[in-house]
Amino acid sequence: MIFVVPRTGASLDVAELAAFIEKRIPEPPAKPRHIFVVAALPLTAVGKIFKPTLREQAVVEKLKLEIRKLDASVEIAGIRFEGDASGDPLAQIDLVKDSASLAPAMVELRLTEVFRDLTVKAAISWH
Repeated sequence: MIFVVPRTGASLDVAELAAFIEKRIPEPPAKPRHIFVVAALPLTAVGKIFKPTLREQAVVEKLKLEIRKLDASVEIAGIRFEGDASGDPLAQIDLVKDSASLAPAMVELRLTEVFRDLTVKAAISWH
């Protein structure tokens, strides 16, 4: 997964960028599976990339992808991140089955588990 910020006034062709990456990165594990175009990267007060916020954005995007794979009618209504005594942050995710649903269902996932498809599948079940 990579986040890309296009230059001001420039257009970005994601398919062209993916082809460029495919040609130049020979190792499959090093190739990003998803490219996300964003308006700006989160920065610190001194102008460096603020990695904790970028990691949270990566988790949110990964969750969106996994949830869409499971059920395209499910949307994320909100996500909150909380720490605990183990140091393993907890993502609390409010999910809405369809736009007519007013009360979202809440799912909790540990961030160390978010990138495992089985956990997402097990946590989200619609009857």
